[in-house]
Amino acid sequence: MINKNSTEKKRINLSMSWDTLDNSTKDYFREEIRKLIEKYEKVVKDNRKGEFMEEDVKVKFLNPLLEAMGWNVRGLDEVKFEQRTLTGRTDFGLRISKYAKPVIFYEAKSFIEHLDNKRKRRGKDMTYAEIAIEDAWQMKVGWCILTNFEKFRLYFTHVRTAKEGLVYEIKYQDYLKEVNLERLWDLSKHRIENKSLYSYELKRTREDINTEVVNDLLIIREKLLKEIRSKNKLSNEELKVSIQRILDRLVIIRTAEDRGVIKFDSLNNTLSHWKDYVINQERKPFTSSLKELYRDFESVYNSKLFKKHSCEDLIIGNNILKSIILILYKYNFDLIDADILGAIYEDYLGHILEVDKNDEIGIVESRAKRKKRGIYYTPSHIVDYIVRKLFTLFFVKEPVEKVTKIRILDSACGSGSFLIKAYDILKEYYELFNKQIKRGTEKGKGIVGFSKIIPNIEKRILIDNLYGVDLDSQAVEIAVMNLILKALKKGEQLPPLLGNNIKWGNSLIKEDREELIRFYGENYSYVNAFDWDEKFPKIVRENKGFDIIIGNPPHGAKLSKEDRKFFKKNYHLTKGMINSAILFIEKSYNLLKDDGLLGLVIPKSLTFSQKWNPTRIFILKNFRILEIVDISEAFKGVLLEQILLICKKEKSSNNDYIGKSIEVFDKSKEFLIPLYLTKELDIFPVHIDNMSLNIYEKMLNCSLKLKEISQTFRGLPLQSKAVRVRTDSHIPLLKGADIRPFFNREASIFVDKKFLSKYKNKTEKMESSKIISQRIVAHVLKPKDHIIIMSNYDDEGLLSVDTVENTILTSSEYSLFYLLAFLNSKLISWYVYYFIFNRAVRTMDFDDYYIGKIPLFKASKIDQEPIIKLVQDLSKETKLLKENRVKFIEEVNKIPRLDDRSLNYYYTKLNSKDKKVIIKSNLQGNIKNLTMLEDGTWLKLKIDYEIRTDK
Repeated sequence: MINKNSTEKKRINLSMSWDTLDNSTKDYFREEIRKLIEKYEKVVKDNRKGEFMEEDVKVKFLNPLLEAMGWNVRGLDEVKFEQRTLTGRTDFGLRISKYAKPVIFYEAKSFIEHLDNKRKRRGKDMTYAEIAIEDAWQMKVGWCILTNFEKFRLYFTHVRTAKEGLVYEIKYQDYLKEVNLERLWDLSKHRIENKSLYSYELKRTREDINTEVVNDLLIIREKLLKEIRSKNKLSNEELKVSIQRILDRLVIIRTAEDRGVIKFDSLNNTLSHWKDYVINQERKPFTSSLKELYRDFESVYNSKLFKKHSCEDLIIGNNILKSIILILYKYNFDLIDADILGAIYEDYLGHILEVDKNDEIGIVESRAKRKKRGIYYTPSHIVDYIVRKLFTLFFVKEPVEKVTKIRILDSACGSGSFLIKAYDILKEYYELFNKQIKRGTEKGKGIVGFSKIIPNIEKRILIDNLYGVDLDSQAVEIAVMNLILKALKKGEQLPPLLGNNIKWGNSLIKEDREELIRFYGENYSYVNAFDWDEKFPKIVRENKGFDIIIGNPPHGAKLSKEDRKFFKKNYHLTKGMINSAILFIEKSYNLLKDDGLLGLVIPKSLTFSQKWNPTRIFILKNFRILEIVDISEAFKGVLLEQILLICKKEKSSNNDYIGKSIEVFDKSKEFLIPLYLTKELDIFPVHIDNMSLNIYEKMLNCSLKLKEISQTFRGLPLQSKAVRVRTDSHIPLLKGADIRPFFNREASIFVDKKFLSKYKNKTEKMESSKIISQRIVAHVLKPKDHIIIMSNYDDEGLLSVDTVENTILTSSEYSLFYLLAFLNSKLISWYVYYFIFNRAVRTMDFDDYYIGKIPLFKASKIDQEPIIKLVQDLSKETKLLKENRVKFIEEVNKIPRLDDRSLNYYYTKLNSKDKKVIIKSNLQGNIKNLTMLEDGTWLKLKIDYEIRTDK
């Protein structure tokens, strides 16, 4: 690869663009390409092109090219040879890191193959380029390379045609041209890691596969809905169940075809046979032929999804079914990854069948409904991390005979993404074990301790290892379908999952008739209560619980009054805040066996929020924390931070756990967190390295906490009563946005005095000298991730709304100016960010609980004096700045406004009389930003301002 004598230098330079590379790196890259060209030209000269098959081209030409680009061809993680795709195999899958998905598919051809040649694919003639693009697109990979070395093409895959997707083609004779060297360099690993491909992205003419499949599934559902409703008399619930059952069956059959489990085109052939041989198609509709196919599938595969069901006898038009089948043949369902399928069905479930006022049922996009229930689809890399971590912990300590009896639960399984990943990893483990037994290696014997091959792996996993429950009946059926698709094998019966291992019900509400009547009334059936002892008796009673519980339980779900009363009575952790995630933590504890492992996605607030304090205490008391992983805002479209909580059900005096910060899993930062910090800080720290810990210890030894000498409270909850125009009966109110370090703007909102009587005690406190602070802590990303606490001294008795925190002293030993110096310091902002808010991005309210944790350097009154004087001087200067700023604003308001785009819209709406009044008026408002430019004799000001108007 790189010159061994300058390896470190090259590693640094690899991420640079071609223009900024040093000459030695350019020369190295150019020389490697030149060698390959010479080698190829010799093959051509010797008339040996026909001797080089695809594998020879890969090994002797493309591997060296990839190595020159910085890809680790010999490793196991970056370059995956013969990467499987949905519709076949591609030669390379290039990925940035071990757990990442491929960023480029790399399709190689032999020297004698023309890149525009065609091949039969699913009965259709397709060019190599079309095949490569389709494969990459269906696997959610945005780029593909097609090359026989003589020509090198880069394609963008979010397109309808190969012509639309071609970014460039390079002939081998032109590889050494500067423009082409730059293009090739941009495909190096480190350049791709630095987003080099963004500059090549073309206009998208095709959506992601997720979007297209979801849209087609929704089209199918819409077709079935209209057809069945118009020709059959069904209740709305029967209608929903029938539509889902028909769709699930057709998807399973199509997947079975694409995997070769049943004959390809079985569904299509059934349709063709019906069209060709049924004489009276009205008397014997296509549904009758489908019913025969269902019975055949049931007799061979024994799936409950194919047992006799009322959906088979519905009147559905032949043309409707034909159009649905044609839609499903657009896709190859062979190897749709769990994350793709999960995302597809998550979006699909976000569109619900809903009844309107006229009792008409239709499909409505309602992600809000799932959000209301606290349901969010989990990204695949997070699922993979949790499941692999827990399985690694379990496999290390247990013999194989115990592993084969492992019981894994997702108590809010949704469409089954965690269970599917668990299936994949268990299958990997069992297959590896069986290979070792077959080889008879010492390593295999050492791992297992016995020599029996594990039979019927797929069935064993589904019957003995995986369990799930969900409140959404549609999600349960989809989870079953997803698992069935994993286990489909030619001619082999499937285990009955629906209703056996994967069940429908409310995981949190026990089926106790008296309790249910007490809280929900006689018609409590809608709650879908779930009795764990009854539904899983062998596991809960005999096995004493599950070995592993995984998942992303609903959090922040909207709970009814009845739910809240029930949970307060039946759960210990509901004495204060009730959050559905808290309930799942307690339920998981009750369902886990001793020494069982827990891996959940939980809101990050668990690690630092005052409201989550009882849950932190519960976890410390009942679990041994193994790892807390900060994944921040990993959930697309979810304005909430998350962590991964990984722990073991055991009471332990273990002194530490792993804290991890993850954006890309292979680039994680890992810290060893002493357990004593959880009690000292009342948080679950994640980001504390040794240097930070040393600083913390030093600060702790010479400080006291602010809660010992002060009290903090929010301003008045009167923002909804505030107006922007002041009268004699109004008083000013500060907002959080008015406060800056050592400075505050004049109030821009006002409230009528009559609203203050209700808050007499609070206003009396606020009229004394105090420190005022922004309640919502400012989070800043550049130049590095940090927060800024913004506080100022107030001796004017200013009142404020509840976006302002007010801190008063409860001790005469310290000065407010002394406190203010610390609050506005970078040191305290750093401390608060890491040791109080645990590097949160959201939900940082600077309330008394959090301010009270801030350390203040112990000092006598005499020792405080130099700092007090500095703060007082600074306050005077900022006050002067404020006064000058007001004068400046007044002067600016007198300047003619040549181009006022903000007001122009409103100005054009006025009548001519009002326009004359406006022209003569001065603008009243606060300046937010100002840009000044010289233009000849003119000084142009561009001003962004906040306009003062009536409420």
